[in-house]
Amino acid sequence: MIKIVLIEDDSIMISSVKLQLKVLLKKDYELIAFRRLEKAVHYLENNQCDLVISDINLLDSRGQDTINKLTSNSHDFKLIIISGSFNQYEVSDTNVSSYQFVPKDIDFNESISAAIQSVYS
Repeated sequence: MIKIVLIEDDSIMISSVKLQLKVLLKKDYELIAFRRLEKAVHYLENNQCDLVISDINLLDSRGQDTINKLTSNSHDFKLIIISGSFNQYEVSDTNVSSYQFVPKDIDFNESISAAIQSVYS
């Protein structure tokens, strides 16, 4: 079973990602959603997962700080960062090889689908 952690504070985006996962993944998966990074990081420190999908700007973390906290985790998981306010060139290149970036734009559903498929194809 694939274990996925979603970190997003916007209920519409949560629904969108859930729908894309339901359509794309033919395998069994478990989705655990968090609205705050602090709670998600605590969960990730104590549990294994395969994929983390996180907004870059959350109620308790913003921008590069969010990426740093997620990429410093010692567990091995794939990371997809989604953002409506930054483009990928406005964040540091420090950990850029450790995640995929998906903008929240008009093509979001296609972009998130492609990112998820790249992880599980």
